[in-house]
Amino acid sequence: MNRVVFGLVLLLSVSISAQKIGVKKGVILVDKVAIPVKMETEHRATKTMGDYDILYSFTNSTSSELFLQVNSIGRMLVPNGAKESWLEISNADFSKTNAIDIDPDYGTGKKKIISFLMQKLEFFDLAGNVNTDKINAFLETITESKAKAVVNKAKNQGKELEAKVAAINPFVQQDLSITKGGRMGTEVIGNVTSPDDYSGTRSTPIKVYDVEGNLVATATTDIQSPVKVSLQDGSNFDYKAKRQLSKVTKQEFLTELIGELIKKGNSPW
Repeated sequence: MNRVVFGLVLLLSVSISAQKIGVKKGVILVDKVAIPVKMETEHRATKTMGDYDILYSFTNSTSSELFLQVNSIGRMLVPNGAKESWLEISNADFSKTNAIDIDPDYGTGKKKIISFLMQKLEFFDLAGNVNTDKINAFLETITESKAKAVVNKAKNQGKELEAKVAAINPFVQQDLSITKGGRMGTEVIGNVTSPDDYSGTRSTPIKVYDVEGNLVATATTDIQSPVKVSLQDGSNFDYKAKRQLSKVTKQEFLTELIGELIKKGNSPW
């Protein structure tokens, strides 16, 4: 009997995985045939280029009941680096949420997420039947998303580093001296030499010096590219500047560069 049941489950799993999933005007299609489940998509704004935050809302089109919210989240911790991606799955009113890492067998596209919800989690089937027991059991059993934990750790570290920069409050003055204590600060802690715009760094890198005239770092940048920084100990790092280097934004750009050097801990400040 057990072999028969196992065989039926296996057959159903293979059958579903062999189906072609599609979405047309919010309606989920299996082998081009609509099933009674709708999927609405909302692209949420993110602060950083390369990040994404997409909310998928699932509704039983027969009863018009919203039964599931799935937030697909991706965060890029370093410019042009790999994304940390995970799903946050919630009930209709978001009163219960569980985070789960992306299953590499499925991926992050909306069609792949539908397959994951149907095949792996079995939240609804080909007939559009919603398995509320499995959804409730999933939401009651808290899982840990390693990707989300990595991002949260980076956020906490970021706050600590921002506090470190704020304690010094560096500012690059018009004469390109670096002062402590912000725009009105008078204690000089170094100086910078820099072209007036990003294109000039292709031939003449930005150079940062400490108060004694020792070279601390060099940096180059280009349009829509990360700032590339080289330190005197031979190490390098990139970061995404808030603004491009230009005559208008020069002081702001260079002040941010000094802040990034302080965060790295390889500077004299």
